[in-house]
Amino acid sequence: MSTTNVVEIEGMKCEGCVANVTRELSALASVESVQVSLEKNNATVTSASEIDKEQLSSAVQKAGFKVK
Repeated sequence: MSTTNVVEIEGMKCEGCVANVTRELSALASVESVQVSLEKNNATVTSASEIDKEQLSSAVQKAGFKVK
């Protein structure tokens, strides 16, 4: 059963930012898909199992951004 999390992100300004966030979130274990929206300032992460919110936050921070 897949689970979906929406992460609100601060600081993204361009498609390069979107690519960085997508790369870091996609690298997490069990992630099936990542859709990052520059317009909505968020990322929708679908995974095979539940992902801890701290893992999501850490991945966003590693990409250089803050979670709202």
